[in-house]
Amino acid sequence: WQQCLEDTHKKFGISGEQISPETQDPGVVGFDERACSLLEIIKPGIASFHFGLPPEPLLQRVFASGAIVISSATSVKEAKWLADHGCHLIIAQGYEAGGHQGNFLTNDSDRIGTFAL
Repeated sequence: WQQCLEDTHKKFGISGEQISPETQDPGVVGFDERACSLLEIIKPGIASFHFGLPPEPLLQRVFASGAIVISSATSVKEAKWLADHGCHLIIAQGYEAGGHQGNFLTNDSDRIGTFAL
């Protein structure tokens, strides 16, 4: 997969040394300072998060980059929280998601279906 990204790295002036082994798999490390710095270099049109949003200082930098911020909510409480924190687009993720919901403010006992959400 790294070879597939070589053209993109060249386009944005990113070298392999700037991407550490810890951050090469997006499932290994959360959105941190290094990921945010890379976002500021690449300036994607969209930044999508799961399990809530990054800490406020990082989130403000994402907004400043001009990216549209997207995240998923598994409850009305989470949807309101995302809206209150400036999320541009909220994905309603009901319990029909096969038991793999991205809960971040609620627990499994708060399950709600997608249409109701």
